[in-house]
Amino acid sequence: MATNKPHTPHKLLSQKPKGKNSTDQTQSSFLNLPPEIRNCIYTHVLEGQKLHVVCYNRASRRPAYRSVYLCQHEQSDEARVAWVQRERRDGLTLQSYSESHIICARRKAQLTPHITLGLLQVCQQIHREAALLPFTGTRFIFHSGGEMVDFMHSILILPQARAIRSVTLVAGTGDLHAKRVHRVLESKVRGLENLIIFLELQFGDHLTGPERARLTSKFRLFKSSNLSSLIIVGCNTNQWSRGGIWYPPVNRYRLSVAPIIEFEDAMKKLVIGAEDEDKDIENARTGRAQGRA
Repeated sequence: MATNKPHTPHKLLSQKPKGKNSTDQTQSSFLNLPPEIRNCIYTHVLEGQKLHVVCYNRASRRPAYRSVYLCQHEQSDEARVAWVQRERRDGLTLQSYSESHIICARRKAQLTPHITLGLLQVCQQIHREAALLPFTGTRFIFHSGGEMVDFMHSILILPQARAIRSVTLVAGTGDLHAKRVHRVLESKVRGLENLIIFLELQFGDHLTGPERARLTSKFRLFKSSNLSSLIIVGCNTNQWSRGGIWYPPVNRYRLSVAPIIEFEDAMKKLVIGAEDEDKDIENARTGRAQGRA
């Protein structure tokens, strides 16, 4: 009979130092460098990567996360947001985020030598100083809200989760899991500063009427999070997935992006003007209360 086994952290996330303290440590030329210079070296070696985190079968009893692989796309996510908003036209379906990163899944780049954690295993002092930098300086990319939540809960320990500063969430209208994501932001990923959400819409999705109101209520959850930057961008897609790999559609439908742009404008007002909106609501309630009196 199969039994549940605890998740085994991916080797990328195993950061126990193998080195031991030594009396010669005080003679180390590296450790005698000024802290500012050591920090520059740590940053150069341990930061600046983008990682796709993919779960193939969340229902499996085996360790869920079989893939943590490097993003090979040269364009930053911030640059892609600007490109999507600049280049799309009504009636044109742009290549979605997942479609543009197909090569990352099909030709998975080995994490080493691109990410080398051997420096953290030299001695305990270096480990203490730099163990969390791979989390602070890496952008983690998730392809559903559920994957992000499970990764934070099942794979990372609390200090690692709280060290994360940048996340990209790629999701459709049905797998955003906004409430669960909000809860994990409030409980475990409290250091998150930059969150980019690529909302990928398929043929038949509508951002008008009840659907728009439903999505807006979901995104309202994020305004209470301690984020310095929240970007929400919509993009048309007609792709499908199998085994964690996204494939382009056979037929492209020409969808209107006008509802997406209107939705994004509403989200910008929600993010930027959240405090003003709360004041307007409170003033309206006060006015109604005074009117009844």
